[in-house]
Amino acid sequence: MRFLRSLPLLFLACGACAQAPTARVQGPRCVEGISDAEAADMGRRIWMLEGGGKILAWWDDTGECSSFGINNYLWFHKDLKVPFEESFPPLIDFMLSKGADVPQWLRSKPPAPWKTRAEFFGETVAPEKIRKSPPDKWGMKPEQFAADDSPRMKELKDFLAKTVDLQARFSAQRMVDSLPKMLAVVPEGERARVESQFYRVACSHGGLFNLVDYVNFKGEGVNPKETYPSVTEPGKFVHWGLLQVLQGMTGDAAGPTALDAFADSAEAVMHNRVVHAPPERAEGDRRWEKSWIARIQNYRPR
Repeated sequence: MRFLRSLPLLFLACGACAQAPTARVQGPRCVEGISDAEAADMGRRIWMLEGGGKILAWWDDTGECSSFGINNYLWFHKDLKVPFEESFPPLIDFMLSKGADVPQWLRSKPPAPWKTRAEFFGETVAPEKIRKSPPDKWGMKPEQFAADDSPRMKELKDFLAKTVDLQARFSAQRMVDSLPKMLAVVPEGERARVESQFYRVACSHGGLFNLVDYVNFKGEGVNPKETYPSVTEPGKFVHWGLLQVLQGMTGDAAGPTALDAFADSAEAVMHNRVVHAPPERAEGDRRWEKSWIARIQNYRPR
């Protein structure tokens, strides 16, 4: 990928990666090294995986809240309690910090105005078959996802469509910030191996996108709210974030081998999540497992 060459401060030579460099790099400086064109390209790739490059507002039929943008950033309505991290308000914070023309009604980062899926789709019109479940293939025309939007929804979608590059930068920043978070929660004896695996992927061609996409796809793996109680080990909890993927990787070679190891571990982590899903989430997780694995296949060498 061209944008790997733009991040010399973050992505060291592969020889250095093998030595497990310490996490002294300042994330913001690295992210700012991505050009506008590179950020837009990464944003389009993420958007294609999340919404076929067309959908910017969604409420899954197994979900409890709405999601927005190229990476389905979650936006909670008032009093919603779920074991997931809300990501849309932090995106708005990031947009404001970059001087983006955020719609006025969003600037205070209010809770999502839609408490039910029916309320949400009352403002964003989509064909009934699309409302019930996302299709396996995105064959519909873009205008079919935007017909008769309310003024508020139209303003929001227009804003998101114009800020794909900033959303990609936000996603990249979250990935950069994830390493010190992960190292802070693992035992000291495991830190070098986790860090080594992180840079092993980062130093491989295509690895930057994999890290950016996964940490925004399933989180860092450090949030105690984003867990399921283990069904086999009472008192323990199951995570499914980037940390768990790095911990599950084997080998130390960079390049295609690293990307395959990353994808293999990510598949195992996703399957483990499904195995331990509580009854109220089991059906939804089983339904989504196939699409999660299909997404992970994009991390393998091309």
